[in-house]
Amino acid sequence: ERIDGMKRLSPFKSNSPSYAERIPLLQSLSLSFRMEFGGQVWVSHSSKGYARGTIQDISALSLVIQREDGMEIAAPYDEVFPIDDEERAVEDHCSLLSLNEASLLNNSKLRFEDRQIYTYVGNVLISINPYELIDGLYSEERRLEYRGKSLGKLPPHIYAIAEKARLELKRNKESQSIIVSGESGSGKTESQKSILSYLCTGKDTPLQQRILEINPILEAFGNAKTMRNNNSSRFGKFVEVHLDGETVSGGFISHYLLERSRVTSQQTGERNYHIFYQLIAGADCQTLTRLKLDKPQTFNVWDLNHSCPALAAPSPSPCTHEPRSDHLLNDVKQFNGVVKALESIGLKLEAIGEIVSVLAGILHLGNIRFVEDTSDTKGGCKVEPCTEMHLCHAAFLLGVEPNELRSSLVCRVMQPTKGGVKGTLIRVALKAGEAVVGRDGLAKAIYSRLFDWIVSKINASIPLEHTKESKFIGVLDIAGFEFFKHNSFEQLCINYCNEKMQNFFVERVMGEEQLLYQREAIPFTHVKYSTNTDTMALFEGKGTGILDLLDEEVRMPRPSPTSFTSSLHKKHEKSFRLDKPRLSKEYRHLRDEDGFLVRHFAGTVCYETKEFIEKNKDELHVSLEAVMEGSNSRLLSGLFQTGTDGRSNINKLRASTIGSKFKAQLATLLQRLHKTGTHFVRCIKPNDEMRSSFFDGALVVSQLRCAGIPSLLTLMHCAYPSRIPFNDLYSLYAPSLPSKLAKLEARLFCKCLFRALGLSSQDYAFGTSKVFFKSGKFSEFDTLVGGESSNISALIDNTSRFLTTMRWKMAQYCVWSSIKLEKKIGVRREAAITIQRFARGVAARKKYKKRMELALSIRRLLAGLETVADCSLDEKREMEESLECLLKGVVRGDLPMETALRSYGECVKRVDDVMKALKHAEKLRKEREEEERRRKEEEERERRMEEERA
Repeated sequence: ERIDGMKRLSPFKSNSPSYAERIPLLQSLSLSFRMEFGGQVWVSHSSKGYARGTIQDISALSLVIQREDGMEIAAPYDEVFPIDDEERAVEDHCSLLSLNEASLLNNSKLRFEDRQIYTYVGNVLISINPYELIDGLYSEERRLEYRGKSLGKLPPHIYAIAEKARLELKRNKESQSIIVSGESGSGKTESQKSILSYLCTGKDTPLQQRILEINPILEAFGNAKTMRNNNSSRFGKFVEVHLDGETVSGGFISHYLLERSRVTSQQTGERNYHIFYQLIAGADCQTLTRLKLDKPQTFNVWDLNHSCPALAAPSPSPCTHEPRSDHLLNDVKQFNGVVKALESIGLKLEAIGEIVSVLAGILHLGNIRFVEDTSDTKGGCKVEPCTEMHLCHAAFLLGVEPNELRSSLVCRVMQPTKGGVKGTLIRVALKAGEAVVGRDGLAKAIYSRLFDWIVSKINASIPLEHTKESKFIGVLDIAGFEFFKHNSFEQLCINYCNEKMQNFFVERVMGEEQLLYQREAIPFTHVKYSTNTDTMALFEGKGTGILDLLDEEVRMPRPSPTSFTSSLHKKHEKSFRLDKPRLSKEYRHLRDEDGFLVRHFAGTVCYETKEFIEKNKDELHVSLEAVMEGSNSRLLSGLFQTGTDGRSNINKLRASTIGSKFKAQLATLLQRLHKTGTHFVRCIKPNDEMRSSFFDGALVVSQLRCAGIPSLLTLMHCAYPSRIPFNDLYSLYAPSLPSKLAKLEARLFCKCLFRALGLSSQDYAFGTSKVFFKSGKFSEFDTLVGGESSNISALIDNTSRFLTTMRWKMAQYCVWSSIKLEKKIGVRREAAITIQRFARGVAARKKYKKRMELALSIRRLLAGLETVADCSLDEKREMEESLECLLKGVVRGDLPMETALRSYGECVKRVDDVMKALKHAEKLRKEREEEERRRKEEEERERRMEEERA
C-alpha cells in the first residue's frame, strides 16, 4: 500500500531564479515563447504532470495561465515551458526542439500510446513497462535486425543497448556493464532477461543454453509477487556473460541481499517466494504425499495460503484440484520449468529431491506454534500439541531427530564467558515469543543458505576457462526504490542500494563525462546537476551512519530499537536528510523513538525500527546451528558446516550483520562497475495499477526527475556520448594501409579519414587522445568501425585520394602564400625603415638633448658678451675665447658633459663677476656725476645770489 500524500518529487533544493533574477527574465521568456499574451505553453499539473495552457498575464514573479480545463492559475516561471510541435514523437529525446521536462513527458506519452516503449536520451535507454505483450517486440527476426548495428541506426530497443555493449567490448577490449534501474514494477527483470537472451542466443551452444535456463531458477527462488509487481526480484544480481570473440565462454552470478524476512512474513496482498506456490501447485501427488503437503490449505503461518487472496487460476493442485496459482502466474507450468532448469545445471533428481524436502521442511516449520509451559519453573515454553505433527514432518524432511529439533527450538545453549568450568554449556529455556523468533530465524537461515548454494551450483555449471583472461558483459538488476505504509529494514537496505546506484549514475554520466571533456579539451557548456552525497554520508558515515549505529546497537548486551533510533536522531539532529516522524503530517501517530524519516532522491520514506535489531542479526542459536550441522541430509549439513558465504558456524565472538555484509558487497560491486564501460537502462512504470495503455503523467515525470533524466537530457544534447581512441581506430585499418598512409600519425589519419567520408565537423570533435561523436551520429560511427574488408578498402582508397588532393591544394596554397608573403615582407620592410629612421632620430635627440641645450646656452652667453662694451678688451676677448673653446668641445663631444657643465658654470660665474663689476663702476660713475651736478648747481646758485646782492 502506497503512503497517502507522499511527496515523490526530488528533495533537492530548487534551482529556480530568485526574485532579483526573475525580473530580467521577462524579456527572455517572451522571446523563448515567441509570443505575447495568448501564447501556448505547458504548465505543471498535479495529476497529469504537465498540461496545456494559455498565458493570460505576465508579472515579475509568475505567469497567469488558463489551463485547458478552464482553470486559471498563477505558475512560477520554472513550471512553465513553451510548446513546440506537441504531436511529433522522436526516438531520441535529444532531438526535441525544446529540452525540458514537459517536452520529455509529452514525447514519452506519445510513444507509449503508439506502443513504442523505448526511447533514448543520448546513449541511455528509457524503457516504459507496457504491462502487456507486444507482438514481435522480442522476436528472433527483431534480434537479427540489431546484430552488428550501432546505437541509433535502428529504432530504440533493449537489443540496441546489448549490441552496443558487445561492440564496445570487441572494439575497446574492455569489460562492459549494463545497469538496469528503476522502481519496483518498472520492468527491470524483464529487461535483464531480454539482454541475456540477446547475448546468449545465436550459436545455441550448451553453455549459452544453460545461461538462458538459469533465469527460471533465480525467479522461482528469488522473486515474489508484491502489490506493485507480479514478478518482483527480492534480491540483487549481477550476471556476467564472458565472451571469447563471438562465443560465450562462461558466466558468473553475484547476488546481493536476498529478502530473508519474506520467508516468514509478507504484507497483505503479497506472496511468498514463487517456489513455494510452484511446489504445491506443480508437484505430483506422490511427491506431495512424501513431503506431507497433500493439504496445502493448512500452511498459514508463513501466510502461504492467505498472503495473496487472488489465488484463483486455471492451474489446480494435482491432488486437491483446488486452485493454487495466481491468475497471472502459472505455477504448475513454471514448476516444471524450474525442475528442468535444475537438471540442466547438473543437479540429479536426488539433489532436486533434497531441495524440495528442505522447502517442505521450511513450510512445516512455519506451522509449529509455541505455548507457555506451565510445568516449567523457569518460565519456558513448549510446542503446542496440535502442531507436533508438523514438527515431526519438519524434522523428517530436514534430516534431524524430532526431539533434537524440539529441544533446540524451545531452549538455547549458551557458554558462560566468566566463572564455571571451561567449556560448560548452559541450557536456557525460551519464552514463546523468543521461540518464535528462533523458529523464524532458522527458516530464514535455511532458505538463504539454500539460495546461496543453488547460485553456487549455477556458477559451477557455467564455468570460466581460466587458461586465458576473457572479458565480460555484466547485467545488473537490483530491487528498485520501495516505500510502503510500513517500511522496515528490508526497505532501508533496498533504498540504500538505490541511493548508491543513483550516486554512481550521477558520477559516471554527469560528473565523469564532463571531466573527460575537460581532459580532452573538448568545448562544451557545463551542466549543473544535483548529487546525493549527503544521503550517502547519512547511511555510510563512520561511527555516525545509520548502518554503523545499527551494528553498534546489535553488539550491545541488551540491544533496543528505541535506543538505536534515539541515538540516530541525536547524531543527525541538524541533518536535512533525516527527520523525526512527528514532524510529518502523515506519521504523527509514531513516536520519535519508533522510527525516522529519510529524504531520499526519489522521495521521503518513514522507517519503523521495531524489527531492525532482529532483522540485522545474521546468527542463529548455537543449538539450532548444531542440529542443522548434524543433519543426515548431505545438502543441509553441508550448508551449515561451511556456509556458502564463508561464515563460521558456531561460537562467533562478533557475528557480522546483514547491513555490514550488504555494505561490503555493494562496495565490491561498485569497484567492478568502475572498471567497466557502463550502459544504462532506466525503467519507468506508467502507473501504479499495473494497467496496460494507461499513462500516469505525474507518476512518470516524478520518476524521470528522480532518475536525473532532465539534467541528462541537457548534457547529452551538447555532449559526445560515443567515442573511440585514435590508436584503436587506426589499428583497425593499419594492416591494409599502403606505405604512404602507414607513416601517418594516428590522429592525422583519423582526420583525413573523416574528411574523406565527408562528415560534418559539427558531428564530431577531436580530443587529445580520442575522437568524440554527437548523439544520433552512430550510423557514421558504424561505417567507420564496421570492419568489413571491402568497406575498409574503399575507405582507404577514399582517404588516399583525399590525402593526395589535399597535398596538391596545400602546395598551391604554399605558392600563393609565398607570393603574398613576399609582398607583405616588402611593405613591412619600408614601414620598418621609416620606423627605424624616426626611432633613430628620437634616440639621437634624446641622447644629445643636454649638449644641444648647453650649446645654445653658450651661444646666448656669447651674444650677451658682444653687447658689453665697458669692460676691457683683453678681459672680454679672454672670456669670448673660453666660451668659443667650450662651445667647440660641447659640439664635437670632446668634453664630457660633467666637465662641460662645470666649465660653463665657471664662465657664467666670470661673466657674472664682470657684469657685477661693470654695474658697480657704473653706479660709482653715476654717483660722481650726481655730485658734480649738485656742486655746479650750488656754485650757480651762489653766483646768482651774489649778483642779486650786488
